[in-house]
Amino acid sequence: AKNKLVEIMEVQTSKFVSEITVEGIVNASGSTIATAKAPGTVTDILVKEGQTVQKGQILATLDRTALESSKRELEQQLSFANTIYEKQYRLWEKGIGTEVQYLTAKNQRDAIEKSLNTLNSNIDMYNIKSAISGTVESIDLKIGQVASPGMPYFKLLNLSNIKVKAEVSESYSGKINA
Repeated sequence: AKNKLVEIMEVQTSKFVSEITVEGIVNASGSTIATAKAPGTVTDILVKEGQTVQKGQILATLDRTALESSKRELEQQLSFANTIYEKQYRLWEKGIGTEVQYLTAKNQRDAIEKSLNTLNSNIDMYNIKSAISGTVESIDLKIGQVASPGMPYFKLLNLSNIKVKAEVSESYSGKINA
């Protein structure tokens, strides 16, 4: 007869867990895309897939060389208009010159400021920004590519509110704990 090794254990009570595996569909309720607001050549991609981003964060930039050049010109014009305005204002306070000269200088300065603000808004259209805080799921854009408005270049997910939808047999429905 062969000898058999026997192990002795003390009997204890423990929790019995029964598990089943089901397939489901994950749905992030806050998913969206990010697209270009203006057509242009991609000059930089500032994020990577899987990266967490904040609402309003710039994801990529498009070429805006011509607009930047116009901005520098307007900034020079504004600087000059400010100098003329300040001189006209000091002269007018001392009673030298006419109110019309002062108002003309003020109007010129204000008009250039408005043009500069409009140009800055137009320049901002050459940034592709995130509409939500979340995670970059995918990027369909490359540096040098021409981007067009409306194309889904970035897919973004808000992972703070995820739901999983799965079909489960009725026999298990009352026994499931998530």
